[in-house]
Amino acid sequence: IHGLIYVVDASDISRLTENKIVFGELIANEHIAGKPVL
Repeated sequence: IHGLIYVVDASDISRLTENKIVFGELIANEHIAGKPVL
């Protein structure tokens, strides 16, 4: 993996908390940690 593009649908407010949790898990992943994120 060279980088990550993470897209959030800001119009779906009910899922913003879920997105925050998932994003945190993604950037903590050993294969993604330290890679560029957009």
